[in-house]
Amino acid sequence: MKRFRPEVTGEKIKKRDCYEHEIDAFGFMRPWPIYDFEAFGLHDALLRNLRRLRYQPPTEILPQAVSAVLSGRDLLACSWFDSVMVAAFMVPIVQNILTQETLPDDQLLAIVFVPNRSLAEDVRRMAMEFVKDTPVTVSVLHGATVYTRITSLTRGMPTIAIVTPCSLTQFLRRRLVCLCKVLYVVMIHTDKPHRLAGRVAKILADKRTPPIRQKLVFLTHHVTERPLAAELMLNRPIYVSTCRCLGIQTGRGE
Repeated sequence: MKRFRPEVTGEKIKKRDCYEHEIDAFGFMRPWPIYDFEAFGLHDALLRNLRRLRYQPPTEILPQAVSAVLSGRDLLACSWFDSVMVAAFMVPIVQNILTQETLPDDQLLAIVFVPNRSLAEDVRRMAMEFVKDTPVTVSVLHGATVYTRITSLTRGMPTIAIVTPCSLTQFLRRRLVCLCKVLYVVMIHTDKPHRLAGRVAKILADKRTPPIRQKLVFLTHHVTERPLAAELMLNRPIYVSTCRCLGIQTGRGE
């Protein structure tokens, strides 16, 4: 795999890979990107999974996205939907979970919002590749039916749950899910992001929902970032885009 040498110009990173994809990243106090997971010191099990999936060295949005999340920053990224997008949030979230002194049993720590069940299954299938040989569990939470209640009690609550906003609302109403320990909220959308963002923002604004430490948003097409960031109450996020044709519209004339 071709190694990359980034050009750093002010707040923008321009890096081209063998497919001529341009990476743009900007934001207040943007952390330095990670171009070598091994040198950074990721968890051994996570590193083995990344080597098996051939994500070492990291490519596309991974260097900047992983660095931003590991630094504790909110993220608004624009890329096409594939396993690289899933890796952009799974790698830092799994790393932070594995480095905790004690991993809580049957405790929900991260929620991934998707617009529909078919996309939820795709995300789950790709996310499972990053948690092999680790105590981290990933599961899709469908409608809050009696069957779901029984299986959730017998199997335990997953560490990372993939849900639609409607399904999570049902779980919260029936008190099948507790959000008291949730640290990360991820939103993935391939069409009409403001529609999903409104539903997610309504859940986060509920008085029963505790403050979330980090919010990560992934899109697949043009969007004006400031209204969306304000709607989801992102705190000084880092913006990452894979190329100009799919980029985030900043309104800064760049």
